Amino acid sequence: MFNKLIKSYLINSLVDVHDIFFTHPDLKRNVELKNKYNSKRIFILGSGSSILLYDLKVLNKEYVMTQNSFHMHKDIKDIEPNFHCVVPYYQSEKEISIWVDYIADMKAKMPNSLFLWGLNTKGLIDKYHEDISAKSYYIRTKYNLLTLKKAKVNISKTIMTIPTVLTQCLSVAIYLGFKEIYLLGFDLDQICHTNDQTYGRFYGMSKITETEFEKDANQRLDVETTDGWYTWWLMNKQFFLIKDFADQNNISIVNGTKGGLLSYFKREPIENIIGQNILINKK
Repeated sequence: MFNKLIKSYLINSLVDVHDIFFTHPDLKRNVELKNKYNSKRIFILGSGSSILLYDLKVLNKEYVMTQNSFHMHKDIKDIEPNFHCVVPYYQSEKEISIWVDYIADMKAKMPNSLFLWGLNTKGLIDKYHEDISAKSYYIRTKYNLLTLKKAKVNISKTIMTIPTVLTQCLSVAIYLGFKEIYLLGFDLDQICHTNDQTYGRFYGMSKITETEFEKDANQRLDVETTDGWYTWWLMNKQFFLIKDFADQNNISIVNGTKGGLLSYFKREPIENIIGQNILINKK
C-alpha cells in the first residue's frame, strides 16, 4: 500500500504541473462546452436493470445523457439523448475491430447525439468514423484517486481516472453547467451479480462485454478479490469527491432510481420529479 501511495502522489503531482503549463490540443475544443447549459437540468440514464421500470420516452423533451451500451435500449430513437459518454478505450489491440463496429452501432441509433470519448479513442474516430468527428469531444483521464483530495471535473484539462462510467457522466454534466442532475438506472449492485456475466445490465451482453478481454477483466476485478474491493473503494471515494464538489458549487445531484446500492446522492423517486407517467406500472 505504501508503494501505491507514493505512486499516486507522484502521478498527481506530475499531472498538476502538466495542466498548469499545457493543454492537450485535442481538449482545447472542450472549452466551447463549458457552462453552455448553465442552470438547466439533465437526466443521466444508467444501464442497471431498474431502468426497465420506466417509460423513458417521457424524457424526450428533457436534456438526457446516456452512456456506453445504452444505445441497445429498445426506445433509444425516441429518447434521442443529447449526450452520450463512452469510457476510454481499455481493451487490447485484438478488440479494435469490435470497437469500430460498436461505435458504428452507436452513431446509427443516436444520429443527433454529441459524443464524449476517452482521448485514446480519437484515433478510431478519425480513421473509421470521421463523419462524427465534428460532434465528438474527448476527455483525458490521469489523476489517481488514491491520494486525490478534490474532484477534477475540468474536461478541457485532465480529470480523474474512471472506475465506472457514472463518474465520467457526472464530470461532464458538471462541466457543461447543469445545476440539477438526476440519475436513473444506476443500480451499482454489481456485487449482487457476481455469478451473472451481465452484472445486472438491462441489455444483457453487448459486443464489448462478450469479448474474452472483458471476461478476464471482470474476473480480475471480482469483488471477492483484493483488487476488486480496492477498485470498489476507489469508485465510492470518487462519488464522495464529486458530491463534495457539487455541494460546494450549488449543484443538485439526485438519485431517482428505485432500489440499487448507490447511496452517496440524495434519493427522490423519479416520478416525484417528472410525474407518474414515467412509470411503466403506474399506481
